[in-house]
Amino acid sequence: MKTILHSLTALLLVPLAALPAADTPKPASKPNIVFIFTDDQRFDTIAALGNPIIKTPNLDRLVRSGVSFRNHYIMGGTWGAVCMPSRNMMLTGRTLFHIAPPEEPSPAIYKGGIVPPGNITLPGQLRKQGYLTFFTGKSHNYVQSPPFFEQGGRLGPIGSILKPAPEGQPTGHFAMEFKRWGSTQVEVHPGRHSTDVFGDDAVEFIERQQGERPFFLYLAFHAPHDPIMAPPEYEAMYPAEKMQLPHSFVPNHAFETGSLNIRSFVVHREQTLAPYTPEAMRKAIGIYYAMITHLDAQVGRVLAALEAKGQLENTIIAFSSDNGFSLGDHGLNHKQSVYEHLARPATIPRARVAETGPKGNSYHFAAHLAIEQGTEPRAVSIPQLQKLLVKQGQVIRHAKR
Repeated sequence: MKTILHSLTALLLVPLAALPAADTPKPASKPNIVFIFTDDQRFDTIAALGNPIIKTPNLDRLVRSGVSFRNHYIMGGTWGAVCMPSRNMMLTGRTLFHIAPPEEPSPAIYKGGIVPPGNITLPGQLRKQGYLTFFTGKSHNYVQSPPFFEQGGRLGPIGSILKPAPEGQPTGHFAMEFKRWGSTQVEVHPGRHSTDVFGDDAVEFIERQQGERPFFLYLAFHAPHDPIMAPPEYEAMYPAEKMQLPHSFVPNHAFETGSLNIRSFVVHREQTLAPYTPEAMRKAIGIYYAMITHLDAQVGRVLAALEAKGQLENTIIAFSSDNGFSLGDHGLNHKQSVYEHLARPATIPRARVAETGPKGNSYHFAAHLAIEQGTEPRAVSIPQLQKLLVKQGQVIRHAKR
């Protein structure tokens, strides 16, 4: 079974009041929702889903306690930055060509680069249901509809993350420019990785909550987007000589596609260009894995913060990425194709992390969506996932073909 990224929105817009809540000092009437969205994380980068090299203990925990999509696709891209239409589909719950009507005169809007006015968004709908909505992380959506997030942390990058810097000075993820929610002032935290900055904002938001309202936390990491770089202690976990090349690795793509040289990814300060050598690609794979293990540690901090507030079992957690990434597959890098490694992001659409007790009811997908709560029918376009994922009362934990 194939699923499309926009369906994640529908999986969260459920009859939330009907879901059980945990016993907490100040129980919310509806479960909290934490939506973690990474950037350029391909489908085969979670240990629990079959990668024997990468270390992802916290994502593994989500896999074990939830539902995972192993055959989950984006729609490719009609926009230079594939992640923009991908993120906008997630925000609206609509497929690429239904974000805007065909008669829309602006190519930027029709191609999914902009969400035009009139679209119902995931944070907007949850806010109508009484949720406190909070956003921190990569801000790469041009949304003309009202933002619907009430609060936010640091957003970035402001400008290009690929700006050159003098040798010895922080660059890339260690020198990202941010703007705080509601502010126009740019700030930089030299030497601090963007993943840590966004993780800090998410944890601090959770720690401030007193249980008066359920919350929706949208945490959009910029990792593992290039420039591929991680803190040294994480890079040391993945020596280049121990990395496995993709089975389809070749130095060059077999034929010219017209887009092979749009942009090659950057490893630290070096641009990786074809023809690719096995040594260079093993190095890139190791650091790419290090970035994912690093962001996995931040996922662990979020889970720990929820647990400390007594809200872990009362929180639905969704995890996905905007698209995959090429690491020498078919002689390609970055995201200029629709091969499997690019079109399939890592996805755990819904989980509740609970260490004890029965698990089945906690993971049911509901396909009744926001329409039952007064949402216009055009707000969400998805198949009846509940019929596909629940058979004879048993939840399918890992959805394949």
